[in-house]
Amino acid sequence: MIKPGALHTAHELAGHGHHGGGHAEGHGDVVEHASHFVSGFTLPGLIEIGVFIGFLCAFLYVVYTRLASAPLVSQRDPYLAESIHHHV
Repeated sequence: MIKPGALHTAHELAGHGHHGGGHAEGHGDVVEHASHFVSGFTLPGLIEIGVFIGFLCAFLYVVYTRLASAPLVSQRDPYLAESIHHHV
């Protein structure tokens, strides 16, 4: 919900566009860039990367703490001993 408005506002602040006829800063020239890379919008910024890493760490913390507190080998499996000593 915020990203399109932020992109539009950032372009207006940088002078890359307004509601006129496609000309920048009131001149008759169209502003050309050497590349099409616009910092922060084509690649994730530091905030997006930080939020991703934060959620990933929180997820891994919850998963590993739950795995550490739970027994990973079934306690009442009647075929467990047979499965452990199975040879092909």
